[in-house]
Amino acid sequence: MIRFPFLRSVIILMLMLVAHAAAHARVEIPDSIRERLDAPGTAMEGVWQFVEDGAVMAVVADGNGGFRIISLDSPYLTLEPGTVIGTAHPVDATGRVFRWETYTGQDSDGRLCSRRSFDVSLSDDDARRLSMTPVAKGIRLNLWMLYRFFVTLSARDNRKEKKLDAIRIYPDGEYNVLNAIVL
Repeated sequence: MIRFPFLRSVIILMLMLVAHAAAHARVEIPDSIRERLDAPGTAMEGVWQFVEDGAVMAVVADGNGGFRIISLDSPYLTLEPGTVIGTAHPVDATGRVFRWETYTGQDSDGRLCSRRSFDVSLSDDDARRLSMTPVAKGIRLNLWMLYRFFVTLSARDNRKEKKLDAIRIYPDGEYNVLNAIVL
């Protein structure tokens, strides 16, 4: 009988890595944020996880009618947990539409840069879901399209919106993105 000790070692190592990843897949929410979110607050306050990349951020009231956006877990390894990455302010009186101003990148020194604006709305049927739509950055001149206009004439629909969806994972319940996609 032929034995494969190397293959057995590889399988055991893979199982250990999967178990280790599963144990650390849960995002740790600091006690200070848990205490703040356990108190009665607005529908926007909570810990939100983005469906697309799994990034987790806390939205906490700042006392001036606005909110601070704090990164708790990010796919970018240089962004440390607890970093304030932006602010949010209500746009209407219903408390369901907000304007988020967040930093979406880092420079070579690790400082936040690339400030972007998003229109954020809470879902009407489920307060655990929120959608973010990027706000356009003013006028954009595309020289290639200008050249193509003189050479050919084509019609294009530029209204395609890029939306990001997030799911509240705290205080309504602790579940991850894999479970939220099925909802």
